[in-house]
Formats: sequence, C-alpha cells, structure tokens
Amino acid sequence: MALAAVDPFYRAREEPPVRTEHVPHNLGRYLDALERMVRDEQAHMASARALGAAADAERVQAIRAAAANAERMASSVPTTSEAVPRIQRVREAADSLLSVVVRRPVHPVPSEEYWNEYLYDGLAVRAAASTEPEPVKEEATQPVVEAPVAEATTMEAPALRQRRPAPEATEEKPGPPRLQSDRSLQDALASELLRMASVLKANTAAFSESLERDRVLVEEASGRLDQNLGLMTRTRGQLGVFSKKARTLCASSCAGC
Repeated sequence: MALAAVDPFYRAREEPPVRTEHVPHNLGRYLDALERMVRDEQAHMASARALGAAADAERVQAIRAAAANAERMASSVPTTSEAVPRIQRVREAADSLLSVVVRRPVHPVPSEEYWNEYLYDGLAVRAAASTEPEPVKEEATQPVVEAPVAEATTMEAPALRQRRPAPEATEEKPGPPRLQSDRSLQDALASELLRMASVLKANTAAFSESLERDRVLVEEASGRLDQNLGLMTRTRGQLGVFSKKARTLCASSCAGC
C-alpha cells in the first residue's frame, strides 16, 4: 500500500522536466513596459510644452537604451512577428522625443531671470565700461604742438573742462525693475500700515468714549435703583402699620358682636 502511494513520486522524478521559453515571455512584458514608458513620456512632453518648461532628456535616452536592449533580446531568441514592429515603433517614438528635446529652446524661469539680473547687471555694466577706450589716452597719442607759455595757460582750462566727468555720468543709474517694483511695494505697504494705525487709534478713542457713556448710564441706573429700594422699604413699613390697624379693628368689631 505504501509502495503504491510513493510510486508516482518516483516516476515523476524520472520524467524529463518541462522546458519553457522564458525569454520570449519576458520580452513581451519588457515591450509592454517600454510602450507604457513611451506613452508617459509623450504625455509629459505635452504637459511640459503647455507649461513652457523643458523636458528631461535623460528619460528619453533611457528609453532608447531600453529599446536597444530589447533588440538584443529579440536577436538572441526566435521571436514572433509582432515583437520586431513593436521594437521599431518604440525606437521611432524615442527618436522623435529626443529630436523634440534637442530642438526645443530652454526658456529661463522668471526667478532665474530675476537672479541673473540681480547678480550680473553690475558686472555687465563694468565690463562694458572697461572695454571702452579712455579719452585721456587718445589725447596722449596726439602730437604735441609747441606754443608760447601765455597761450598754454589759456588752453589748459578747456582741456581740464573736457576731462571733468559729465554730470550724466556721475548720476546714479536706476536699479533693476524688480528692485524698483519692490521699493514701490514697500512704500505702499508702509502707507497702508500707517493708515491702519490711524484707524486703530480712532477706533480706540471711540471705544473709550462709548465705555465712558456706559459708565455714566450705569451710575444713573444704580442711583435710581437705590431710590426705588428706599421707596419700597417705606411702603413696606406703611403696609405693616395698616395691616396692624386692620387686625385691631377686626378684633374689636368681633368682640362687640
């Protein structure tokens, strides 16, 4: 009985193992994943184009490398007729995405424009000023004309006047537009804070006046309540006297009867 139960186990061990081709199956799953990556990247490119941002070229390069790997996998094993066109479509989609990434200019973000303008504006002005030739050196290269001493004294004054810096050059250059807008915004905020402080001061004065009026009304009401209390006390005393007299009259009338 036991030998008959164990016999199928040993028979199964003697049978040759079933060989399955895993590479074509894995290649199909690999191509499915590649097609999903291509669709995701195309959707990402569409959204990036709408937002004005640059696409990521590293992901496109990864898709092209994965397509090349799929071609190597397909060349090592016999594949179906659907695998080669799918690989070709993935490669063409990756090439089209890469061409869009290369041709598309990368526009700077507004924050980058602000910092570039803030950091390199002064450097660019100084560099342009350093490249301009100095007028003093040009005057030094001119030939020296001999003249009498009296005429030289009269000609020195115009030369000195020419060497003086122009009033426009000494004026301060306006700052970047972003700094000017920030300054105007700060002025507006300061004026708004001043207005709010004045409104708060006026509200405080009005509140104190209303509290003073309420205090006067409470004092008047307390005085009138004291008067009413005195009147009610006197009335109570008079009612006691009247009730005592009434009881006396009732007792005398009952005794007479």
